[in-house]
Amino acid sequence: MRRLRVLFVSMTNDVGSDRLIGDMRRAGGRCAVLAPPGAFATLVRSVMAHFPLQRGLGGIAAAFDLSRSLQSAVDVWCPDRVIPLDDLAATLLRTIGGDHQTPAPLRNLLIESFGAPAGYPAACQRVALMRVAEKVGVRIPAFSSSRDIGRPPFPLMVKRDQSSGSGGVLRVENEADLKKALRSARFKTAAKVGLMRVAGFRQALTPVLLQHVVAGRLAMQTVACRDGHVIDCIGFEAVEIHPQKRASTILRATIHAEMAESARRMVAALGCSGFVSFDFIVDAENRAFLIEMNPRPIGSTHLGRLFGHDLVRAFVRGQAQDGHTALLPPETAVALFPKELERDPASAYLAGSNPVVHDVPETEPAVLAAYLAHLKAVHPTRHAEIERHVPASRSVPARGLGFAGTTELC
Repeated sequence: MRRLRVLFVSMTNDVGSDRLIGDMRRAGGRCAVLAPPGAFATLVRSVMAHFPLQRGLGGIAAAFDLSRSLQSAVDVWCPDRVIPLDDLAATLLRTIGGDHQTPAPLRNLLIESFGAPAGYPAACQRVALMRVAEKVGVRIPAFSSSRDIGRPPFPLMVKRDQSSGSGGVLRVENEADLKKALRSARFKTAAKVGLMRVAGFRQALTPVLLQHVVAGRLAMQTVACRDGHVIDCIGFEAVEIHPQKRASTILRATIHAEMAESARRMVAALGCSGFVSFDFIVDAENRAFLIEMNPRPIGSTHLGRLFGHDLVRAFVRGQAQDGHTALLPPETAVALFPKELERDPASAYLAGSNPVVHDVPETEPAVLAAYLAHLKAVHPTRHAEIERHVPASRSVPARGLGFAGTTELC
């Protein structure tokens, strides 16, 4: 049987973007990467081919290079699927796939990878996503757009498109701060859209989302899907979150029926294929409010197999693995490497006696070296604390990996 050939696309070098590649190889896939030189994804041992993109300016340089390089990589590698590893790649690949001027073979490949083009705008635009969720009966916070007359009560999250991570999200408590946040969001959105248009992408100037803040704990449902049907999925709850980046650093698997049903409805409504993830706030009454969608795999996708849901193997085979045995007890917390050490090099979770698994990529020496270089740049005075949690680090050379970091242009 022919092994699935996958082309991964990394444009902004997100931390954790490499983990899915090694797991794809374990599940039987053959992997190539389209990414700037030195990106984490290019350092994985199972990568069989690297097609370079330009690097710099938070992925903007790669955007100018994407269309030509993507076609070249597809011609050479002949992938069965394309998987984006960051938000910029997820958005621009869908833009190419939704463009009727894209050559038919490439467009068909992207539709095979992401599902129905009719769902692409809502997958990548926050206001459109909330309107779809509202239509299909998914619980969401009160919201409006910057183009609407009314707005929800304060406090609000102001969220713009054309952003990634915490770069496009701001909490505001009053009218004065809201006006300031909207001016900034509109300017940055327009700047990003302008750059994308110069790069050849037909990007729309989308409204800013105003979303009421729901008190509760962050959770997520990550999904492998095909043509609007969920193949397999798993829920995680954030135990610890990086205070500046708003990224989860400690996770615990969870079973939440409303999260799973909401994910199923959204996948069906958007006609999704591939890997996607939905973020929720679970309140004190255990109600799950959908707040975000990641139209790509997230850094914890590979952890599903530890808890009886091997999403990567399900993706490769097109069906869930019946009777898959969980490798860890469901209450086990997992510390994401290097995110938890970036949050706190002296993390009590890693030093304590509770059963916390530290997800260090010990079988990927080049990836490990790149992340250690990153951690030591973030915490230049705390090298000893960092190395204490990664004993093998002393024997792993950096070897001029050219780590360039990740930036947010606007």
